[in-house]
Amino acid sequence: MEGISHLIFILLLIDLLLMIILELLWRHLIQRKENSGNKAIDEEMAILDKNKTWDLVKLPTRRKSIGNKWVFKKKFSAEGKVKKYKACLVAK
Repeated sequence: MEGISHLIFILLLIDLLLMIILELLWRHLIQRKENSGNKAIDEEMAILDKNKTWDLVKLPTRRKSIGNKWVFKKKFSAEGKVKKYKACLVAK
């Protein structure tokens, strides 16, 4: 019985280590995605500002503002690798 419990302990330890590794990889991938998206957003905002796309004004009373959202796209090279991240601000 002692050999079986020792084996179970080792398997549980391996499982725990794999879960930790997967969590770290997941966090790394999320961080990479967020950083690339932030750069794309910064570029798009700079273009919108340069083109003077809009003016900020006070919202009239009893009026609702128009919602917006960011749309992200990836541009790929001929080899299939991500070449550039694009962001576009669109009205809802």
